[in-house]
Amino acid sequence: MQRMLNEDFDPPLPCETAENNPGRLVVRAHDLVEWLSAQSQKKLLSPAEMSGILKLRSAEQLDDTFQDFKNSR
Repeated sequence: MQRMLNEDFDPPLPCETAENNPGRLVVRAHDLVEWLSAQSQKKLLSPAEMSGILKLRSAEQLDDTFQDFKNSR
């Protein structure tokens, strides 16, 4: 899975193995927001729609992070 995220996704989605849980991958919020932004530009999907595809915990949290990212540019 980690290789797929780093090599097969366009753009790559950097991740690392959780320190205390080798079965869990960790993706930094900033990297996820950048990846979602690139995907939404390609497919015209909102961050909430992308989170549904990725089965993330909270579309609202993701949308807040996306808005923070957009405001920081």
